[in-house]
Amino acid sequence: MEKEKVSISIAGIADLKDILHLQKQAFITEAESHGNYDIEPLRQTYESILSDFNSCLFLKAVSGGKIIGSVKYKALDDRVWIGKLMVDTGYRGQGLGRRLLAEVE
Repeated sequence: MEKEKVSISIAGIADLKDILHLQKQAFITEAESHGNYDIEPLRQTYESILSDFNSCLFLKAVSGGKIIGSVKYKALDDRVWIGKLMVDTGYRGQGLGRRLLAEVE
């Protein structure tokens, strides 16, 4: 079976619910590895990610119509602050995180 092409673009407000869902799915493995489920990515609400959206840019990686990766970032003078970088567990190990970071650059 041929792999679906992955496209990376700027996320819009309509993507936030899917990005939040991906975030919770992606960070559960981190929570499990530390035995601590009380981490900010798992507690974040839609209202909170909406607030982030108003002050940061989000990129999304899409395959087959599904958001499979995302990164949040903000330009600060001559630097870039990078927030949550996440990749769907089924797509890890394929360089998607590197592609998202390269797009931020």
